[in-house]
Amino acid sequence: MTNPRHKTIAFQVGETVTLRAIILDNDPESSSFKDRIDVSGPVNVQVTDPDGTIDTTFAAGVMSNIGTGVYEFNFQSSGKDVGDWKNRYRATHLGNFSIIDDVFRLEL
Repeated sequence: MTNPRHKTIAFQVGETVTLRAIILDNDPESSSFKDRIDVSGPVNVQVTDPDGTIDTTFAAGVMSNIGTGVYEFNFQSSGKDVGDWKNRYRATHLGNFSIIDDVFRLEL
């Protein structure tokens, strides 16, 4: 399972940041290889501040499945530091898991 890379998106401190993971099937033996898939297990997300400190860890069930292979969570950025924030998703599918890293920027 992988996540297509994209440019870092900037938000202003105080905005709600929608974190999105797109899960693709990376099993070359699968008929859905490289297609979006709904995972069989949880999708967890961890958010790390610009200093590298874990700000928030959200357990299974907080990410909403909004479409096939697309999971979202709204992160509240009020009172948070300016800079590049990292978010890490852990998706579980058929007993296997995948780590997906992404970045967003908070500005004044």
